[in-house]
Amino acid sequence: MKIFRFNLLTSLLVMLFSVIFSTQNVMAQRLTKTQKANFTVLGNCSMCKERIETAVLDISGVKYVSWNAETKELNTIYNRRRVDLSEIHKAIAHVGHDTPLYKAQDSTYQSLPLCCLYERKDISVPKKP
Repeated sequence: MKIFRFNLLTSLLVMLFSVIFSTQNVMAQRLTKTQKANFTVLGNCSMCKERIETAVLDISGVKYVSWNAETKELNTIYNRRRVDLSEIHKAIAHVGHDTPLYKAQDSTYQSLPLCCLYERKDISVPKKP
């Protein structure tokens, strides 16, 4: 009878630990779906801010975006399983603003309001050797 209790208790403990560890694994996978990114986006004013943030928020899978006109830094949180970071860069370039990965088309840039015409300079990410 003691052997039976020991085996039963051991089995219950193994099952309990299995449930705990599998729950933690599922929770960790849920947490890792969310990715943060910070990068430079060229622009000047509040109209640029609205245009840039709207372009990013229109992408399915983006949870948060904020662009600072003074620092030119964009901060975003997105679901990496639903959207790739390059898609975010492309959406920003599509509305006329340069990012480290994509430069806006000249015609799109030229169609921006005068106050939004920022100084175009190379902000591309340096390639690793």
